[in-house]
Amino acid sequence: MNFSEALALQEEIVAQKERTGLLPDELLLLEHEPVFTIGRTPDRSSLLGGAHLPHPLFSINRGGQATYHGPDN
Repeated sequence: MNFSEALALQEEIVAQKERTGLLPDELLLLEHEPVFTIGRTPDRSSLLGGAHLPHPLFSINRGGQATYHGPDN
């Protein structure tokens, strides 16, 4: 699954849970291409500029520094 689609799915599930309060918890098991994510932090020093990254970078709604999501090479 494309990471942006997976992220949108997760965000929609959270939004529905917040609106209705009725949805049960869910566990999503999926695979996506390697990506980097970074949280809401204004400190982006963990990216070292970001232009050198070999995979796409997504800003997501969490705390914390940059994280690689993909296989170890």
